[in-house]
Amino acid sequence: MGRAGKSQSTGTLATLAAQYLAYIGSRWTSMFPSSLRVIVQAILSEIWSLKLPIPSRSPAQIAASRLIQYLNTSISSWKFFDFCAGSGGPTPIIEDHINRYLRNHNRQEVDFVLADTHPNINAWARVASQKPRITYEGQSVGASQVPKRLSQPKDGRKIFRLFNLAFHRFDDDLAQRILKDIIDSNQGFAIFELQDRSIMSFLAVLLLPVGAVFSAPYYAFKWRSPSVLIFTWLIPIIPLVLIWDGIVSSLRTREPEEVGALLRSCTPDLTGWEFRSGKESFLWPCGYLNWIICQPIKKA
Repeated sequence: MGRAGKSQSTGTLATLAAQYLAYIGSRWTSMFPSSLRVIVQAILSEIWSLKLPIPSRSPAQIAASRLIQYLNTSISSWKFFDFCAGSGGPTPIIEDHINRYLRNHNRQEVDFVLADTHPNINAWARVASQKPRITYEGQSVGASQVPKRLSQPKDGRKIFRLFNLAFHRFDDDLAQRILKDIIDSNQGFAIFELQDRSIMSFLAVLLLPVGAVFSAPYYAFKWRSPSVLIFTWLIPIIPLVLIWDGIVSSLRTREPEEVGALLRSCTPDLTGWEFRSGKESFLWPCGYLNWIICQPIKKA
């Protein structure tokens, strides 16, 4: 069996396992308090900015660098939408990195929009107040049902969709519909994941709650939230959620070949589309950013 065949076979087994775990989790996460969801989102956002002396770049900085590298001269023609923004994720760092690059090269800056099915208005408002190039959508927006007023900017720029730690949450049917809409609309997209189906990824999942436990006092003070301490130390719901979510996310994360197969199932002809992918370390030995960048290279 070739590499693609092995990947699809492994992916099928992993997907079945992930669906089973996700079903069990959905029985109690439906009652998960929004206040705790916000804390978990904030913790995941902090990972994007994790920057150690070696290597010297955070996952968000790596993501921004790859967008600059592969969108290249066309980058100013895009408007970036993060439809699964959570509490903001890496988007503020990506925006800062890209627009600083554009300013330094005397090029037109770009705008970013935050949206989600569960809008985190308070977090987004804080971000937008500090960054004029970032706005947000106050109403619930699903990645598969983008309102026309958002998908067709008045400034004439093309839409580039960001899926930051998000694309693995879509089942194949939903992912296929999202990709087909992107292709039909002649848009671009990038998928950035902090996990995959490797052993090292599962090791990282187990280490994350440990880091959350040790850093709880710092973030309880930083966010002025006693709940961080209560639900990390006294009632360890947050570490358990991080482990559960990490395992399910790792099992559901697609290999680039699998995303490519979904793209080909949307259209028989991908001529005129550029598909790139890679994997880069941000925390030795188990912290990796997995990325996919796809864009039309000529008008469809």
